[in-house]
Amino acid sequence: MASKVHVQDNSVVERRLRPIYEWLDSGNNKKALQECDKVLKKTPNLLCAKALKALSILRMGREAECVSILDSLIEDSPGDDATLQAMTLCYRELQQQEQICTLYENAIKLDPANEEFHTQLFMSYVRIGDFKLQQQSALNLYKLKPKNPYYCWAVMSVVQQATRGSGEFDSTKRGVLLSLAERMIDKLIAESKLDAEQEVQLYLMILELQDKLEEALQVLNGPLGDKLVCSSVNLYKLPYLTKLRKWSDVNLICKGILIERYASLMSISGVCSGLTGRAEYLIQ
Repeated sequence: MASKVHVQDNSVVERRLRPIYEWLDSGNNKKALQECDKVLKKTPNLLCAKALKALSILRMGREAECVSILDSLIEDSPGDDATLQAMTLCYRELQQQEQICTLYENAIKLDPANEEFHTQLFMSYVRIGDFKLQQQSALNLYKLKPKNPYYCWAVMSVVQQATRGSGEFDSTKRGVLLSLAERMIDKLIAESKLDAEQEVQLYLMILELQDKLEEALQVLNGPLGDKLVCSSVNLYKLPYLTKLRKWSDVNLICKGILIERYASLMSISGVCSGLTGRAEYLIQ
């Protein structure tokens, strides 16, 4: 019985909020604000309506009032997705990206098992460029939901620390971080979990950043190379072989590419000739 009441309450709330979203989408912020006030008159504690009011006011140029509403909402510790999304929009338009991090950090304390909240927290760290927190957030997400993309987010965050963070101007740190990223991918391989093309590309990038070109070629020549279906493995090999000055291998691959392209060109030419002949026949 309680669940039925809860569902009914949600549907009532959605119905009341719908006009606000419609006015905001159409750019009529004054009407959106009026609808917010109507809803809040009936349900003064509806946090999402307060957040949408803040957004309406902000888009009318009343920044200080918007911030005041947001500050009061933070004290209420919102934990529903609709309110958090509306507040996120406000903070983005206010150019206060750090506040979005705080918003979802608090939301996770209320609901530690919420995958969406963890994902939004990771994305908020991406926006402010905090690679270390990205890494920790992605690992927490992977512990919660062991999905390869989340693990690779953590690996990529380590790579960013090496190339754009603390390792950018410190070769020792760079080496340590890239070695860590490589070991993290090696763990996936050892557990037979590396299966997507993007994951293999990430592994190749990490090896290339460490100038481990021979190892990269071994990856391409092994079973992981078969996962690169969107582009020819030989095209991946070519820059590595060139840097290693393996000219005979470069020559063979280039010949193969030229033969393949020539065959494709002749095939297209044959199709065009056939279509031309058919057109001439129809004209006659």
